[in-house]
Order: sequence, then C-alpha cells, then structure tokens
Amino acid sequence: MQIPSATPMTGFLTMPLMGFLTRLYWMFAGHIALLFCLALIACRPGRSLGLYDLVYASLVFCLVLARWVEIKCFAGETTADGTTPSLSDWRRYAATVVSIATIAWLAVRAFLWLRHTTNF
Repeated sequence: MQIPSATPMTGFLTMPLMGFLTRLYWMFAGHIALLFCLALIACRPGRSLGLYDLVYASLVFCLVLARWVEIKCFAGETTADGTTPSLSDWRRYAATVVSIATIAWLAVRAFLWLRHTTNF
C-alpha cells in the first residue's frame, strides 16, 4: 500500500486514485451528467426555471473546478500536445465549457418556450 505524501507547494495529499477520479470526472462523467441533466430539463412540462436548471449550473461549475483541482493539486497529467497543463489551459477549458453549456442550455430553454407557446 502506498502512503500518500504531502506536496510542499500545495500542502494537499497526492493520491493517484484521487487524481484519476478527478480526471475521469472532468473528461467524461461530468459531461455525461450535463447531457443527462439537459435532457431532464427538456422533458419538463413548464417554462419556469427549476431544480434541474440549478443542478445544471452546478455541474458546469464543478466541471471547471475539477479541471482546476487537477492542474493545481494533482499536477494534471498532460495536454493533447504532450505538455504539462497550465492555468492558461484551464482558462481556455473554462471559457469553452461555460460557453458551450450556456448555448446548449439557452437552446433547450428556447425549445421549451416554443413548445409551450405553440403547443408543439
């Protein structure tokens, strides 16, 4: 059994399993949860904001936070081009995720509005 060691720079424990789970969340599981939540929002009968909208926003926040944690606390493996990720990579990821998630959410809300006004 490997004993976790504290990194001098951050004071956090480095555990390979936690780093792996964080990476798995921001790369796959978090995006699947976002799509599932978006589908739940689209299936709702009303136009008003609800709990699923809050969950969706929270999932977007958690995705961005998980990527930051992976870079700062677990030294983030590598990027697609083989370099170590930096905060500029995180900023680019955060901007992309927030933009796409917002556009997708607005599209679903527009669909709900149209469905409600045209009885579609």
